Amino acid sequence: MAKNKTIKIAVVVGALLVIAYVIYKSKQEPLKKQSGSGSANDLPDGCYPLEEVHEVGSIAGEMWVSIIPASVNGAYDLRPPANSTSIGSQFTISETGSALDSTYTINSIWHDERGDIGALRVDVPAGYNFNYNATQGGDPRDMTFFGIGKVCLI
Repeated sequence: MAKNKTIKIAVVVGALLVIAYVIYKSKQEPLKKQSGSGSANDLPDGCYPLEEVHEVGSIAGEMWVSIIPASVNGAYDLRPPANSTSIGSQFTISETGSALDSTYTINSIWHDERGDIGALRVDVPAGYNFNYNATQGGDPRDMTFFGIGKVCLI
C-alpha cells in the first residue's frame, strides 16, 4: 500500500515538473506569427500546413480541415489570424495527390484558444474515404496528410 502511494506521489511530482518546464520554455520564446516564405513552415504567404481532417459528427457530408497550430519547436504560430478569411470564402488543399486536392468553400470556421483559425468546415469531396489512423480526445482523425498537405486561403 505504501509503495503504491510512493509511486503515485512520484508520478504527480514528475508531471508537475514537466508542466513547469513547458511553462518556463513558453515564457522564454513567445510565439511569432508566420511571415510567409522563409518562415518556420516555408510555405507561401496565405498557405498553412494541413494537420488532419475528420467528418462533422452532426452534419452528414461535411468535414473539418484542421491546420497545424505551431512549429515543432513551438517558436512559430502556423495558423492564420481570425480575420484572414470568412464563411463563404474559398481555399485550396494541395500536395495530397487526388485525395483532397481541390478548391473548397468555407461553411464554418473554428477558432482556437488564441483566436486564430484552427479548422475550416467544408463539404467532403466526392469519393473521399477517411482513413482514421489517429485519435484526438478519443475521437477518430484522418492524419494521412499531416504536414504534407497545404491549405492556401484565396
